[in-house]
Amino acid sequence: MVYIDLRFTPQQPYTVEPTPINKVKEIVHWFNKLNSEKQHFLDNQFRLPMKYLVAMEETNKFGEKTHLHFHINMELPTDHPLVKPYRKDTIAKALNRHFGLKGNAMYCLRVHERPDDVERWWRYTCKQGIPVVSSPDFTEEVKEEMHKIAKAEYQQRVVENQQTRDKLISKNNFRQKLSKHLHEKLDNMLKKGLKVTDKQLWLAIAEYYRACHTTPPFNKMDDLVIDMKVELKYITLEEYYDIHH
Repeated sequence: MVYIDLRFTPQQPYTVEPTPINKVKEIVHWFNKLNSEKQHFLDNQFRLPMKYLVAMEETNKFGEKTHLHFHINMELPTDHPLVKPYRKDTIAKALNRHFGLKGNAMYCLRVHERPDDVERWWRYTCKQGIPVVSSPDFTEEVKEEMHKIAKAEYQQRVVENQQTRDKLISKNNFRQKLSKHLHEKLDNMLKKGLKVTDKQLWLAIAEYYRACHTTPPFNKMDDLVIDMKVELKYITLEEYYDIHH
């Protein structure tokens, strides 16, 4: 088997023909046809069908509203030795030629020999809703159960992603405040023609952490001193490069 997942982001609204869902159906039909052509040496009744799920999403990994997009997951038979391989580059060129798909804004294509967790790979498409299109392999009951599990996994992931983003924003804000504090504390020394030593900068950074009731990152302080020397324009980017290389 080969496993293909395609994220498709329509560039036109629902009112424009073909509508996004019809475009998705056209793409699925094309893969169905490709699957049949790969088995052309067999009579029709012996050709194995493609298994697929298509789900629609309108929120991102943070749970926020984003562009409408579809996740199309497909499993195609490749067990017969005469079935030619499915190559990502060849498929991508065909999707561009037939449907005008190009660039990350429009689509993302991945081809796997076998995902690490096949069941979870199928469920991923169901995290924001019950699939809108599927092969007969998936009953309504199965799709509802997949959605139930995937939704819980997605909601947990949203919480984790939000927490990670909040920590990064907080870290960046702290760094900006630290830079401003160092400017205010040390710029007067430069104006007086005095040189700020690495020790003075190290101590100023450590004092600011403690003033904010935060333990200074002692193991990273030497690197932070160099980073702040660039931030404060005590050294140039070229000098920074020479220090680290």
